[in-house]
Amino acid sequence: MKTLTISLSIGLLAMLTSGASISSTQKNKSYENAFEECGVITNKAVSNWGDWASTQGLTPQELRKIVGTMCINGITAARDSQNKTELSLYWNALATRFRDAGLAPLSVNAVWDAQKISMNYFMSLHPDLARQESERERIASEEKARKDTALDTDIGFPLLTKNHTQEQFNTAYNYFINTKKVKGGLSIRETCEKAIKENSFLSNFSFTQMVTAHGYDEQAIIVCQNVMVYAVSNGRYGDSPQKITISSNQGDLSKFSYPGNKYMAIVAEWAGSNAK
Repeated sequence: MKTLTISLSIGLLAMLTSGASISSTQKNKSYENAFEECGVITNKAVSNWGDWASTQGLTPQELRKIVGTMCINGITAARDSQNKTELSLYWNALATRFRDAGLAPLSVNAVWDAQKISMNYFMSLHPDLARQESERERIASEEKARKDTALDTDIGFPLLTKNHTQEQFNTAYNYFINTKKVKGGLSIRETCEKAIKENSFLSNFSFTQMVTAHGYDEQAIIVCQNVMVYAVSNGRYGDSPQKITISSNQGDLSKFSYPGNKYMAIVAEWAGSNAK
C-alpha cells in the first residue's frame, strides 16, 4: 500500500507542476496576498500532517511541494475561470485526485484551505461580482433575521438583539423551557421532569444497569428539554434527536457508563415524538 501511495503521490505532483504559471502582469497586491497565504497553509499542512505523510511514504519536502504547488496552481485557476461554478468544479476534481492518491486528509484540509484562497483571489479579480454577492448575502441575512423574529414571536421565545450575549441567550432559553407548553399542557421543563420520573425508559435493562443509568437522570432531563426545544422551534434552537443519538454512540454522551449513553438516545427519541 505504501508503494502504491508513493506512486500515486508522485503522479499527482507531476499533474500539479504541469499547471500554468502566473504571468508577471498578475503580480498585483491581491496576487501577492494570495501567494503569501499559500505559504501559510503550506507550513500549516507540513506542521499538522507531516507525521501522517511520513506513514504514507512522503517526506516533509515532498508534502510541502505538493501543497504549495497545488495552492499556486489554484491562483492560476482563479485567473482562468469564467465564473465561480467553473472554479468550484476545478477544486472538486482536484480533491478527488487527492483522495484517489491516498491523500484523503489533505483533500479535506489543505485543498479546502487552498480553495478559499483561490476563491478570494477570483473575487478580487471580479469586484462587480463581489459587490453583487455581498448584496445578495445582505438581503438574505435580512430576510433570515425577519423570519427568525417572526418564528420567535410565534413560539414565544424572547426576542434578543443581534449582538446579544451568551448570558442573555441562556436567560431567554431558560424562560422558554419554563413557559412554553407542549403536548399534555405542561411546560417543557415540567414535561421532561415528569417523564424522567415516571416513564419506563429503562425497562429492558437489568436492575444494576437501571441503577447506573438513573445516575444520569439530570442529564436526561437536559437532553429531553433540548430536543423538545428543537422540535417546537423547527430546529432553530436545541438539539435534534439524531444529534443526541450520534453523541451517545461516539460523542461526549458516549462517555457515560453503559447504559447511561443509551438512556440519552432513548429519552431523545421520546422527546422528539412528544413535543407537539
